Amino acid sequence: MNGYQDVADYIAEQIANGNLQSGTRLPPERQFSKQLKISRLTLRAALIKLEADGLVYGKSRRGWFVSPSRFIYNLGQKANYNSMASAQGRAARIELLGSGTFTSTNLPEPLRSKSGGEASCLQRVRYLDDRPVMFESIFLVSDAVPDVLGHNLCDSITNLLVRDYGIEIDREETNVRSALLDAVQAAAMGVAPGTHSLMIERLRFAKGKLIEFDAEHWLPGAIELHIATPV
Repeated sequence: MNGYQDVADYIAEQIANGNLQSGTRLPPERQFSKQLKISRLTLRAALIKLEADGLVYGKSRRGWFVSPSRFIYNLGQKANYNSMASAQGRAARIELLGSGTFTSTNLPEPLRSKSGGEASCLQRVRYLDDRPVMFESIFLVSDAVPDVLGHNLCDSITNLLVRDYGIEIDREETNVRSALLDAVQAAAMGVAPGTHSLMIERLRFAKGKLIEFDAEHWLPGAIELHIATPV
């Protein structure tokens, strides 16, 4: 093998032909590099390439694993996360990390002029097949959804709004960009601080009134975005 691309191609072939199954832990880097007769730097470059391609993923202090297929995230679909995951044969769950109330000075910029001064904040991690793939911060405008912190916050927020408040989201504004995970986000996801994420920010409205602002940080190798637009 002459370089990291050759190594990446070899590992990708082992995954494609079934020799390395989804969820399989790869050998430790020192052992794997000796097995392949390459340097650890070359192996690390190959693994980073494969991670970007969605074929492997790393866990802080636990090593490298073969990835399942990417989660197809349809930004135009109103079905909730659990429903989308189930339709793709994946097991999804949501873990609540914390919640609280924020005043206008502590709110994210998109909310400061539109929230009425206060919002409830949830921080959660979403899992696919027991792998953490997304860290999210959700801000719910207090005037629109009072006392929301007393509800089931591990549920779909869309379902909660309809069921408990009679609110149906009818418009969303979405931005997608690259961002780095901070120490709190990285620890919750089991990766190193500064890991790249795909950040999806979403303002959600009902009858012209802002209800919710979400900031989702997805591990890029775990997700594929799908957007259908009329022509």
